[in-house]
Amino acid sequence: MKIVIKRLGILLFLVTSGGWFIHQFQVHVEASTNQKEQELKSENNKKAAHAIRTKLKEENIPYKISIGLSFNEERLDVGIAGRQSYIDENEKNITKATQEAIRKTIYKDYSVYINKSFTYSIETDKQYNELNKEKIRRLLKDQGYEKVQRVLKEIEPNFVGLSILTNIRPNDDTSISYGKEIDKELRKVLEKEIETLKKENVLVEIHIYDISGEKVI
Repeated sequence: MKIVIKRLGILLFLVTSGGWFIHQFQVHVEASTNQKEQELKSENNKKAAHAIRTKLKEENIPYKISIGLSFNEERLDVGIAGRQSYIDENEKNITKATQEAIRKTIYKDYSVYINKSFTYSIETDKQYNELNKEKIRRLLKDQGYEKVQRVLKEIEPNFVGLSILTNIRPNDDTSISYGKEIDKELRKVLEKEIETLKKENVLVEIHIYDISGEKVI
């Protein structure tokens, strides 16, 4: 009887041990597969990004470019670190060039979105401080525009761009109205400052963006 019990114990140990080893092997295989998939995605991402940058350089796009890929939504985001007015005027050409660049990659069927890539300027008294970004952010908060998250200011010679980043939802009629209200309020309270800058031949652009970083107005 003891021999039988002992043998059953050994058999049970072998069965359970075998299950453990199989499980560990499966975990190892899955981990290796996931790692290879991530490495492949990274490599494909780099190739696509290189192709896009090369193509846009050929098209004389004068600004820095950032590339973002969303594998879940099958979308490709191209960020242009430049004036919003430039992006608006050249969006179709940039989209067409990007689609041509990815035509021979695995992302050929991805939807292409062209958006602004936001840049940051250090606030100093010498940089059009009439449009102080922190002052503007506080002003909008005081006026009840709680959805305003950040105010960014971009500066070039004879140019100031104000980007109002909000958490309003994209593609929503209410959100568009909200964005228009912010724009109207800003132009009203900054009317004197903007007029002064215009007299000095400084172009001022103001744009409102939703939570996804896309332009509302």
